[in-house]
Amino acid sequence: MPSPIRTDIGVSAVMTAGRLIARLAEMAEAQKRPGLLQQAFVPPYTTIHVGMVQGGLAPSIIARHCAFCWDIRTLPGTKSQKIVDTFTHWVEDVILPEMRAVGPRSSIRTTTDFDIPPLAVDTNSSAERLVRALTGDREVRCVGYATEAGLFQGQGIDTVLCGPGSIEQAHKPDEFLPLSDLGQCDLLLSRLIRQMC
Repeated sequence: MPSPIRTDIGVSAVMTAGRLIARLAEMAEAQKRPGLLQQAFVPPYTTIHVGMVQGGLAPSIIARHCAFCWDIRTLPGTKSQKIVDTFTHWVEDVILPEMRAVGPRSSIRTTTDFDIPPLAVDTNSSAERLVRALTGDREVRCVGYATEAGLFQGQGIDTVLCGPGSIEQAHKPDEFLPLSDLGQCDLLLSRLIRQMC
């Protein structure tokens, strides 16, 4: 049963979530330290972001539940599980004891929906050499979004990320691919088929 405001006898899940989110914001800022930067990426650091929060019934009721979704986008060399473990240890050592001193049955649960490793730059991979030969492009480019490419690379498969479009036009209303990009993609695929067959 929801409780009226008696913060001395109840633990607000929403207020606690605010503390957890603030901690994640501090951890995100720590990723911007000079020794962790990789300038080939935009942004040049691992990001930690809270994108959704849901909890509470009314301003005059202590919230029993609150949930938020957060996202980690790691650069090569950074393990997302290490970030999750650091956060979880802080929750267990600092936040949960404070909560349980007021509400002994209080709990916090963190679940991982998926963990996609980043694609590391490997300019000597057979995949990158092949795409460079097919396109004539010699510039090393890195992108700051998740793909399955890191999973393949993690299994020892030479992998390169290549395709039409730009992340600038993705994940928003009226997402699109320019026709010129589709033409270049068609040309690349034709060259690939001739090369491989």
